Amino acid sequence: MPIFKKEYILCGIYIHIPFCRKACFYCNFHFSTSLKKKQAYINALVEEIQEQKHFFSVNKEHNVTETIRSLYFGGGTPSQLNISEIKQLLDGLYKNFKFASEIEFTIEVNPDDVSYSVLKAYKEMGVNRLSIGVQSFNNADLIYLNRSHTSEAAEESVRMAQDAGISNINIDLIYGIPVQTMKNWHDNLLKFLTLQIPHLSAYCLTIEPHTPLEVLIHKNKRQAFDEDLSIGHYKMLSKFMKANNYIQYEISNFCKPHHYSKHNKAYWQQKPYLGIGASAHSFNGKIRKWNISNTTQYIEKIAHNDVYYETEILTKETKYNEYMMTSLRTIEGCNMNYILKHFGQDFVNHAYVIIEKYKKKKLIVQDKEIVSLTDKGKLFADAISADLFWVR
Repeated sequence: MPIFKKEYILCGIYIHIPFCRKACFYCNFHFSTSLKKKQAYINALVEEIQEQKHFFSVNKEHNVTETIRSLYFGGGTPSQLNISEIKQLLDGLYKNFKFASEIEFTIEVNPDDVSYSVLKAYKEMGVNRLSIGVQSFNNADLIYLNRSHTSEAAEESVRMAQDAGISNINIDLIYGIPVQTMKNWHDNLLKFLTLQIPHLSAYCLTIEPHTPLEVLIHKNKRQAFDEDLSIGHYKMLSKFMKANNYIQYEISNFCKPHHYSKHNKAYWQQKPYLGIGASAHSFNGKIRKWNISNTTQYIEKIAHNDVYYETEILTKETKYNEYMMTSLRTIEGCNMNYILKHFGQDFVNHAYVIIEKYKKKKLIVQDKEIVSLTDKGKLFADAISADLFWVR
């Protein structure tokens, strides 16, 4: 019999924890400020973990083993769970999935949810990467966003994590906040640098429909969004991070060498991932799956063995569009040889017509088969990607 070399597909698992201490005015993610159904929700998560244990098994006939390389607890606010509740979820995961010997295990926390003892407990259970929802080190910004913590608590949470032995830290910062001056944004970046944090996720404030922030702006109770200010903030961000030797490996993400998020990078490289929990999304190369975005209905449907998700079989056109959307955001750019190999000459021809248009506008550059956005082009990434989509 022929001997086949065993192949391994590195996969990620995302666990969505929808509970929050307080509703942020800008947030349109699925969350709840009530903890009444927390244990019922955790029980439902464990049931879904058991049910989805074969989700990655789409290539067994090709002698492939799926191995979990990254685990990410996001939300919401995962730090609303206590240590025993997290361990209950980990027990279910370890029983049903094969994990690599070394994984990236990230948990998102809010500054006012953590203590030194909690952070030490995280480390002991295997958490080796922390993502802290700072959003700003300026109290006026935090009040505008209706955040529950102070700038002092944000700084203290970073120092506590470092003291607890978790050095691989990301913080989230938001720019484009209307009350945030250019000086205040620069002070945010200086504080980030002073704290010696290896990873930054920086996002422009977006006024999402039906959020409290949109309503407050409409009623003139919050200052309106200023696009020119946000562009100025982004340009400062890009220049500052480059000057301080951070790699912009994705439009919104900057890191010191070897500190990129393996979990998020796998999303952009279209590696398989499984999302567990209300509103979570999953992808295994053949289908995309998304769970119902309602905690109560999610719990009830799991309990009654009802279908709690929708699925989409991915077509060649859909896969091409997703590749264009994700690859252009990254430092690796879009590989035209990859498009030719996986989608065919028609897709290459379609892409080149649009690429040439943006090259003339100096929004795109090309180096052999690699197409990338310029610094100016990154400001228009979504529009450029959408223009490159294959639409029948």
